[in-house]
Amino acid sequence: AMRSFTRASRWARHLARPGPAPPRHARPCSGVVTYGIHDAQLLETLEHLSKQPTQPRSLTELYKIGKCPEQRLEFAKFLHHELPIRISQRVMELTKLPCDLALRPGVGDVVRWYAQYARDFLAIKCPETLDDLPEFDKTCMNVFSNHTEIIVYIGLGVHDLRMELGERYDIVQPEIDRVLNHFFMARIGMRFLMQHYLDSRENKEGFSGIIQEQMNPVKVCQAAAKDAVRLCRYHMVESPKVIVEGDENKVLTYVPMHFFYVLMEILKNALKATVDRHGDGGFGNSLLPHVRVRIVHGDEDVTIKVSDEGGGIKRSDLHRVWHYVYSTSAAGLGRSPYDVHRGRVSERGTTTGSHQAQTKSTDTTMSGYGVGLPLSRLYTRYFGGDLELKCMDGFGTDAWVYLHRLGTNCENLPTSVYASPSMSDSSYDEDTFEEVLGRSKLSRDEFMHLQSHLRLYRMQEGLTSYPPP
Repeated sequence: AMRSFTRASRWARHLARPGPAPPRHARPCSGVVTYGIHDAQLLETLEHLSKQPTQPRSLTELYKIGKCPEQRLEFAKFLHHELPIRISQRVMELTKLPCDLALRPGVGDVVRWYAQYARDFLAIKCPETLDDLPEFDKTCMNVFSNHTEIIVYIGLGVHDLRMELGERYDIVQPEIDRVLNHFFMARIGMRFLMQHYLDSRENKEGFSGIIQEQMNPVKVCQAAAKDAVRLCRYHMVESPKVIVEGDENKVLTYVPMHFFYVLMEILKNALKATVDRHGDGGFGNSLLPHVRVRIVHGDEDVTIKVSDEGGGIKRSDLHRVWHYVYSTSAAGLGRSPYDVHRGRVSERGTTTGSHQAQTKSTDTTMSGYGVGLPLSRLYTRYFGGDLELKCMDGFGTDAWVYLHRLGTNCENLPTSVYASPSMSDSSYDEDTFEEVLGRSKLSRDEFMHLQSHLRLYRMQEGLTSYPPP
């Protein structure tokens, strides 16, 4: 790891200088694919760093760091070394998408942005004293803020390919979904580390960075319901009422930002489906059924059920909601998304008119290009939870959210949390996949599923343990 860090640092001085303008085409005359990265040395560095293993940090350790400002310097040193590796891995991961997606608008933009993020981190020196932290914090904040557009641009690029291929898109969809699932899960971990580091500056009472010691799920649900209803009324004139039921005195240690995002996506879908089925366009004559949210605290999980009467989904179509760019939105169907992307939604829940206009965001959309539910399921699975849908075709849908308790202030974590992606290496090794799959005849999804359960079994049997912080 230190050798890779030293080699990457040799390029820092060169990368600090602005590179030449990117070419109009990603394939130069030489025939070498550069994915729009016009700096050959930067591309070489990205390829080298992407092959280095990442260093996962336990939640217990991250919680202690967030509660102790004196450890921010060591955490910054860790991030200065770790983030270029993780960013480089994401660049190389996107280049493995089929149909040259990494060369197309949208996904190609993301590849170039990630390359620039790696350049930014490599161009600054590793913080050695507290006086060095402001410069590192500024770079980290800039990358984190710009990161919010990544989901939208990938959705636009994949959606555009889907429009171009038509029915043939079904052939490449499993491979695209597999790569994007790993990409977005790793991205969740990268954003978690950055925001946890940035929020630890404030040392907010009741929090360790972005981990809340006693998150009240009822209050988070009520806040999400309020925002979702406001958005529904703004875009669809009318909205059902959201009824939240649960014990307001029960809490758990969790990341409220993740929980809020998941709830917003589910509630937006539930409200829109209900208005589409029962609404009258806001003329005051419709009786919209309520959307109900029920929260139950069990011994292992906190379970949230969101129920609507929006007509449900045909059983034969239910699996499609987990595919990227599957959407019933009129704005996202029937034409290229580049014709309608001026009101796109960012991960922060805001719409933007351009990548540079993020600070001028005003509102969010009710539905987009089919990334909300797949990404929400990844957020729940990041800490060992899950998201499931149960539908009654012709009546409505129940969305079940399972949140794993993160112990008591991230101490005494459940075994399943130790086996979750939050504790895992985010490295992407295609060669390992191909070698194992070639011998076993398993699909990639089956392989990942079995690998997760094997890791959990080993933890339960004491055959392996997570290294102590």
